[in-house]
Amino acid sequence: METYRCERLLRRADARVERDVAIAVEDGRIREVLPAAELTPERASGAVGLPGLTVPGLVDAHTHLRSAPAAGQSHLPGLSFEQWAYALGALTPLPPLADATAAAGELLRAGVTSAQIVLHSWGGREERLAELEAAAAAVESAGLRALIVLGFTDQAEYLPAGLDDTEVPLPHRGLPLAEWPALIREARELVGRASRRISLAIGPVAPQWCSDAALGVLAGERGELRVHTHLHESAPQRDWLGTGETPLARLVRFDLLGPFASVAHGVHLTAEEIRTLAERRAAAVHCPSSNAGLGVGTAAVAEWLRRGVEAGIGMDSQVPSEPDAFAEARAALRAAQETGDALTPAQALRMAALGGARAMGSDSGEIVVGAPADFIVLDTDCAGGAEEILETVDRSMLRRSVIDGETRFLPSEDEQSEFARLRSELAGIVERDAAARDERLAALAGPLGCVRDRVLEQNGGPR
Repeated sequence: METYRCERLLRRADARVERDVAIAVEDGRIREVLPAAELTPERASGAVGLPGLTVPGLVDAHTHLRSAPAAGQSHLPGLSFEQWAYALGALTPLPPLADATAAAGELLRAGVTSAQIVLHSWGGREERLAELEAAAAAVESAGLRALIVLGFTDQAEYLPAGLDDTEVPLPHRGLPLAEWPALIREARELVGRASRRISLAIGPVAPQWCSDAALGVLAGERGELRVHTHLHESAPQRDWLGTGETPLARLVRFDLLGPFASVAHGVHLTAEEIRTLAERRAAAVHCPSSNAGLGVGTAAVAEWLRRGVEAGIGMDSQVPSEPDAFAEARAALRAAQETGDALTPAQALRMAALGGARAMGSDSGEIVVGAPADFIVLDTDCAGGAEEILETVDRSMLRRSVIDGETRFLPSEDEQSEFARLRSELAGIVERDAAARDERLAALAGPLGCVRDRVLEQNGGPR
């Protein structure tokens, strides 16, 4: 059993900071949380001292595990969400393992101990398995706890249903629907060989981007797996299929919404739909920086919480420089305040920890007996609660990350140098491709205009 002696400790987001508290850890879980004065002399002498403030590890409950060099090039101002999604295909491709490894390292340095990771590409079975293997290896290397979501689509990814246009070339879908069950089985086996910190989930990338047959396959293959999806991210996506059935209703019809599910964004949910999430005990993930950057609107997060929806926070791989989970919690506070329906700092910090953990089906997110031993140590003399923490703390104050009872991050020159080298290599690839990337994006002017026009037509606007 390992014992840690915390100079100051915040057990959960709504608690007050306590002084001189011990945490006993065994087999990756917290066995005791007690005043350090109650330790025997022998245990006290062998305890690992944690100066500063120890808090629950934070959770990125919606990420695509893309590094900052990858995220930086995806900032394409002036495009609607639908145009932006189409334009992503013109960006500079990065080596999957290197990109995922850098992204996982960035999350670790952002105060994140757990992440819900969405993977989707147009590749065939072998390529998709290689992507999954790269993500699992990157997470394993960083020591993160992770739920890796294998995302699927088979229709209308870029244009509303029935409006596929020869002026908008679409990528070749490398994975026929008939091969989805085999891929899911192989993915189960691959993740099953990884550490206990890594689990598999599945889901439609968005419900409207999957046919009825596809949703039926996912429902049939789900078993014990969790489900995660993008939901009502932009206004046009609500009636993307032109049938009057919303993406949320499609999840309900195929029994893909329940305590086993979480949805990301939820910007354009009605009051009734929020009630449906609460009744079905599905979680929702707020992505404030991503929503703002993509111009899709602001989610009614305070209303989610009032209705009883469990809510987490996700950075969505949309932070172009240095991801910071504390900064994202502050972004959630600002976004809610701008809607006139504010969150409290304790609510925002809870979403960043316990809420995110619950969104990915984990019992981490607080420092209590029986919970996974996932916590971080900050170089701060903060002695207040959530409000003071969110006012003063940022990623630069991180001094240690403990995940599953093991120290996974300690600042060191060698470690920082290796991480900086990897990021520099990726940034170099992006920079060297800048001119060619600009040409590829310029060549999309026609298709992007068609995407804009077709979306306007679908929503009753002028061409």
